[in-house]
Amino acid sequence: MNTHEELLAALDAWKNAMISKDAAALDAVLHPDLAYSHSDAKHENKDDVISKASRPGGAQKIEFSNVVVRDYGNAGFVKADVDYTNRKDDVDSIAYLNVLHVFVKDNGAWRMVARQAVRRPH
Repeated sequence: MNTHEELLAALDAWKNAMISKDAAALDAVLHPDLAYSHSDAKHENKDDVISKASRPGGAQKIEFSNVVVRDYGNAGFVKADVDYTNRKDDVDSIAYLNVLHVFVKDNGAWRMVARQAVRRPH
C-alpha cells in the first residue's frame, strides 16, 4: 500500500468509527494533540470528539468527493468535499462541507492531528 492509500485508509477508519460510534477505533485513529474544528467554529479535542461520537444520533453517513491527497514524509492531508449526514432528535440533516483532514505518522500509524471544516454551497 502506498502512502496515499494509507492516508485514505486512515480517513476511512475515522469515518467508520464515527458512524459506528466505536470509541476504541476513534482512539486509535485520533492523535492525542487533535485540534478538531467544525464549520460553526466550534473546536474540540480528542476526548471531546470521542465523547460526542459515542452519544445517540450523530454521524449517520459520511460521503467524500473531489478528494485531494498529499503526503510529506511523516505528515499528510486529505482535503475533500464532504456530505455529512447527522442525526439529532431522530431527524437527519446533511451538512455540505469542505474539510481538511491532517494526519501525522505516529508509531507507524497515520493518526488525525487536525480537522478544519467549512460549509460549502450545495
